[in-house]
Amino acid sequence: MIIPAETIKLKDMKEYLLRSTEESDAEQLASFIYELHTECPYMVNTLDEIETDPAPYEAILRSFRKSDHGFHITVYDGEKLIAAAGVEPVGFERKVMHRCTIGIAINKSYRNKGLGTQMTALCMDLAGALGYNVMEMGVNSKNTLALSVLNRTGCRILGYIPRAFRQDDGYDDEVYLWKDLTE
Repeated sequence: MIIPAETIKLKDMKEYLLRSTEESDAEQLASFIYELHTECPYMVNTLDEIETDPAPYEAILRSFRKSDHGFHITVYDGEKLIAAAGVEPVGFERKVMHRCTIGIAINKSYRNKGLGTQMTALCMDLAGALGYNVMEMGVNSKNTLALSVLNRTGCRILGYIPRAFRQDDGYDDEVYLWKDLTE
């Protein structure tokens, strides 16, 4: 699915470009994801598991752009990629095709400006337009900023998975959230 480009304004009153991620963004996306993992301990992958070669990202982005079941968007401050989000189905089996999952990543310097809330709300609207009824997500229990955004956008906590993420100093729980997109 291709999302038309639009300008969004954040709490800092500055304008940013939001658009579908293109294959030509693969190199910058690979760098963004690597940088994100250096500053955010809540990601599922560890730094040594991150792909830095843009080629796999090109293939993933190509499939998102051709998909009728998901999408990937990015936000730019000028030429700099500052945020990315993706929505995809939980599965392709008929009994679960009404469910989707979301992933959002925002550069540390651009957090607490309303970007996460705007991107989450947009992803929910677009997912509903694709025919999804339910959006699901799992979040590290220590990621209070993400949990706050999801709460603000109407997500409900379904439960916790104890010791879901192994860290160097122990374990973190996962909070499992859900949003009815038909409301």
